[in-house]
Formats: sequence, structure tokens, C-alpha cells
Amino acid sequence: MVSRLMRGLVVVMLGVSAPVFQLACGGVVPGTVTSNATNVAAVSRQVRTQPAARPCGTLTVATYNVNYALAGDAPTMSTLRSLDADVVFLQETNPSWERELGALTDTFSHMQFHHHGEAGGLAVLSNTPVKSAEVLAAPPGGWFPAWRVIVPTEFGSVQVLSVHLRPNISGGNAVLGLLRTPRIREHEIASHLAALDEGMPTVIVGDFNETTRGRALGKLRSEGMLSAFECEGIHDPTWSWQTPVGTLREQVDHIVVDASLDVVSVAVRHEGNSDHFPVTAVLKGCSSVPSR
Repeated sequence: MVSRLMRGLVVVMLGVSAPVFQLACGGVVPGTVTSNATNVAAVSRQVRTQPAARPCGTLTVATYNVNYALAGDAPTMSTLRSLDADVVFLQETNPSWERELGALTDTFSHMQFHHHGEAGGLAVLSNTPVKSAEVLAAPPGGWFPAWRVIVPTEFGSVQVLSVHLRPNISGGNAVLGLLRTPRIREHEIASHLAALDEGMPTVIVGDFNETTRGRALGKLRSEGMLSAFECEGIHDPTWSWQTPVGTLREQVDHIVVDASLDVVSVAVRHEGNSDHFPVTAVLKGCSSVPSR
């Protein structure tokens, strides 16, 4: 985990009015740094006031596009069994996948599904009850819905938005898709953001179909949110596709956090037979209510 002290030093070195992009990795209120003196004064005030301790805890989240055509695939099912996560968000589920995942009730006591065609479904697997808040329809240009759920934790409720953004395909053409779909994904994420509760700690997970250089991730960055990969400086690919001229590999699946959550760790597990790999992140949060 990148220490908060080091992140603070980076901000100070950036100088006056530098955007605090790294703040989403934990513990800093969104905004800009007005001056080094202001930073020091703010820290001094925090030390002098010594606020009451707040209960803290961790939440382990995983996201995995299981591939709609591989329902019940043994290596993929084995990977799901071994994910050490409090809550797992799946993309590309369908009725066939729901039937097969019934074999994992000894691993996940709670399962919820939202079906959308053969490749657009979403699922939530957990060992504690997770409240389904709402399914968000895809805006124009998007192909798949998003799903907002509320996850109970030691430090209070966290809203998690599971997404499957528009693939890089347009009219069946991947080249046209690379040109036309980035703005669609940006519009999708902007539309979904409008449905979130601004006062609740937020995680956005799923298949973004773009790297951290994409427009959707750029939109989230402008809102003070970062992919856990950016927080930890990890560049492992989460997607692999064999072509006649070689294997394509990209980091297109993400776990994005806001400023209220600290990224303890994030990892890609190169397992299973899906074209995507599961991503797991350990997040730390603290209650907004001081303990008594």
C-alpha cells in the first residue's frame, strides 16, 4: 500500500493548485492544494483537535467477467470458489450461469442475478445480505445495464456500482469501435454517476472495456475517483484475446474508489478460462460517526 505520507509529499511537490488525483486512494478530502502553507496548517489543526477515533474496517471486493458462453466451466468455477472476497461482482451472466453457480452455495450463501440477454447479465455473490438498490438502464449507445447495490461493512454501508460498459465494437467493426465508443463509455459512466448517493462511500467495479487512459476512467478521475490499479501502480492485464497475429492483452477491468476509501491492495488473478481475469481489492474505510 502506498503510504498516505508519500501521497501527501507528492501533492506538496506538485505545487500550488495541483489537482489531488491521488486523494481517491484514501483519506483526503477532494479538492485542490492551494499552497504548501495551507497544507501544513490543516495538518496542524488536525493534530491539535485530536478528533474522536472512528471505527474502521476492511472490505474485500472482486470483479470478474466470466464470459457468457462458458457457463459452468470447471476452471472458472474453481477460480470463483477460491476468491477470498466479501462480495464478488460478475459480468456476462445469464440463466445458464445462474443454474451453474447454484453449485457454489457452500462458498457464497447469498446470490442475486439480473439477466439481460445472453451477454449483458450481472450477478452479486456474497456471504452477507447485500441490498439491491436499483438497476440502471444503459443510456443511448450503451449495451448493458449497471447495478447499484448497498454492502454492509464494519464501518457502515458502502454503495457499489457494477458496470459493463460498451465494448469496442461499432457495426461489427473493431476499428470503428475504437473510434466511436470511447465517448459512449464516458456518457454511460456520467449517466450512472448521477444516480449515486453522494453522501455514501462509493466503489465502481466491472468491465469498463477500456484502460485507465480511457474517457470513462478520465471522467471518474475528474470526480475525484481512481482505479485501484492507479493507486497501487499495477499494470497487469485483466483481459487476453488470441488473434492470428498474436495475443492482445489490456487492463480493462477495474475497481474504482472514491476519497473515503483507502486501497490496501489490489491484484489480478490469471486463472479461469474466461477472456477476462478476476480482480480483487482490499479496501479500508472508517465510519463517519466517532466511536463512543
